[in-house]
Amino acid sequence: MKHITESIVKYKEYKEELKNGKSQGLLTPYSNLNSKLKNGLPWNTITTIAALSGVGKTTLLTNICFAAPILNPNTAVLIFSLEMPGRALIARRLSNMFKMTTKDLENPEYDIDYSMLEDLEKLPIYTDEEGGTADTIYNKMDTFIRKFDSTTNILIGIDHSLLVDGDDENNKMARLTSLINRLKLKYLNASFIILSQLNDSVLKEERVNKKGLLLYPMYTDLMYGRTLFQISDTVIAMNVPSKYIDEELNSSNKRYTKEYGGLPLFVKKNGTNIPLVYGHIIKGRDTGTSIVAWASQLEHNELKEVSIDNI
Repeated sequence: MKHITESIVKYKEYKEELKNGKSQGLLTPYSNLNSKLKNGLPWNTITTIAALSGVGKTTLLTNICFAAPILNPNTAVLIFSLEMPGRALIARRLSNMFKMTTKDLENPEYDIDYSMLEDLEKLPIYTDEEGGTADTIYNKMDTFIRKFDSTTNILIGIDHSLLVDGDDENNKMARLTSLINRLKLKYLNASFIILSQLNDSVLKEERVNKKGLLLYPMYTDLMYGRTLFQISDTVIAMNVPSKYIDEELNSSNKRYTKEYGGLPLFVKKNGTNIPLVYGHIIKGRDTGTSIVAWASQLEHNELKEVSIDNI
């Protein structure tokens, strides 16, 4: 226990740091996301990113993590890469750099210029592919944070929370989120990003056939939605509506309206329709709710930000 005066002192110190130029948030490579939050993901918070499979949540996470030490001086990163080995993350990074598919990059006849990775090698970015139970991961995160002094900002990403070891899905998720929240309160220099899934509720016909806001993801669409929603400071639900809203005839012999609650499904680039990925900030503890958009170019592991006002 601590007296309230300690919290008052900490707040005064934080305000003084802001006056001296300290950023309120962890800058991401996406200006549209930064502007909707606190000049980036708010520091010392938990962010959950959820989506159906193949939407780009791992791409979003890794792009944020790889850019974090560059955009935010004195920042160290740990990625729990539970869905794929660390070398696959590097393949994705090269795919983004060279604007090539990972399949083409891994053609034995193609020689990769590895000098492109020299700057990346100098960054304080670490990976853990083994994971473990919620308690094991907690101990690993605690150990990692303590490797650095309190002036170093720490970003920890978990890809993917459903792959944490444990027999009971609900219990392990409750345990994981509780332990991460404990770390957030214990270390004021640490921030966390958790990847999770959306369930199939967003695909229900009664929602797809609606033209309005029922198309948009809600907290009940998150796997273990209540647990993650309550513990997170920011929740971003990613959605690619063009995957299930199109111009095909439906059972009522009417065409779906080619819109997504008033927003388009595609953006044109060189005469080609590029699917739009929408990031619904369905919870922002200090920032409120909003929507951002990216052009989906996942074949190159890229999400290119798009201004909703200009499409």
